[in-house]
Amino acid sequence: MNMVNVLNFGIYDSKKHQPSVTESEVREVDCFEVDFILSCDKGSASYIDTESQELFPNLLIVRKPGCKSHSRFHFRCYGLHLSVKKDTQIYNDLMLLPSYYLITNTEVYQNIFSDMFRHLVKSKENSNSYYAYSKILELVYHLKKDAEKNKKSFSSPFRKETLSIDKAIKFMKENFAQNISLKTLGELTGYSKNHFRNLFSAAMNISPQKYLEKIRIDNAKFLMIKNEIPISEIAYASGFSSQSYFTKAFKEVTGQTPGQFMKSAYLRYDG
Repeated sequence: MNMVNVLNFGIYDSKKHQPSVTESEVREVDCFEVDFILSCDKGSASYIDTESQELFPNLLIVRKPGCKSHSRFHFRCYGLHLSVKKDTQIYNDLMLLPSYYLITNTEVYQNIFSDMFRHLVKSKENSNSYYAYSKILELVYHLKKDAEKNKKSFSSPFRKETLSIDKAIKFMKENFAQNISLKTLGELTGYSKNHFRNLFSAAMNISPQKYLEKIRIDNAKFLMIKNEIPISEIAYASGFSSQSYFTKAFKEVTGQTPGQFMKSAYLRYDG
């Protein structure tokens, strides 16, 4: 694990640390810094080398060793500072990441940072523990996976559209057991159902209907392992209109029927 060391982690609040300062001085960054913006004042911004970006909640910022950076205040954020050994895969991956992320799957990143906060700050665990290392790897995995998608988001002048997708995803995850139509999602985000479907599909590389189906199937998998209840009940609890449709959709996504999945999920050994 000595290829990655956590130098610092916690919540930074510029109003508390520098209440009378409106803009920080330009500095040279000497490690990898990842900020996840929690809240900010209107007009606050980040500057990295020749790039600049206004701040807003859930914006994610990646600074790399050697870059010049400063900020216009005020804001609160999770801040993670990492020392990474050169000539390693994780170092090379981090160096190739974009400086700014317009996140559509905010829940994933919120969970990573809040989990690290509980582990490193609240419980005062070792900052270089296996758990901390696993969360860093999880973070880098998602940053690398989402890099291209975020480049496309920032190349578009329509940031409102990206935030609308995030709003729709959050709604689907919280209400998957209900009947959610394209019309419902369109009204939620302020678009016609056809425009929303095209917008979502272009950003996520999957239709909103199929995305919702995956959420429901993930919930069904959890219920199948956790509870010994009939598959028909699991189907309805996960938002499917019938057991037959659930079975068809489940096999399309997993390659197995629900029954086959349940059999393969249980550990077999001679006790």
